[in-house]
Amino acid sequence: MKKRNYILLTVIILIFIITVIISINIYQSNVIKVKEFDVNEFQYIIDQYKQSNFEPKEVGEISDAKTAVKVAKGLFEKSFPDEKEYYKKVEVFYDSSNEVWYVRGVLPGSWVGKVPVLSWLIFVAGGTPEILISRDGKVLACWHSQ
Repeated sequence: MKKRNYILLTVIILIFIITVIISINIYQSNVIKVKEFDVNEFQYIIDQYKQSNFEPKEVGEISDAKTAVKVAKGLFEKSFPDEKEYYKKVEVFYDSSNEVWYVRGVLPGSWVGKVPVLSWLIFVAGGTPEILISRDGKVLACWHSQ
């Protein structure tokens, strides 16, 4: 009887530990990691965007990373509808001194650099959508990298 109780207790503890590990992983996968960047490094792109035929867009205040991702993906969908695989996953950056969000797509995991590696040795160049949005919601630039 004692051996049976020890086995039952061990199974319960293992189930508890597995549940905790899975819960932590789910929580961490839903947390958006925000990195720092300097918007001044993108001045050339912002200037080019202003000179293009794009109408200035305002998307409302962007106060957090979750909102920045939601807005960016919505604009990517409108601007690059055939390239959803390029922005399923995104990286988020914030310039706190200038209050600007930078969201860019991440290439699928099987790709090396910006070239998808296929098992039958076909290589295709690619890039990702990128966007700069000020905290007050002005789209400073939206483009597709090469």
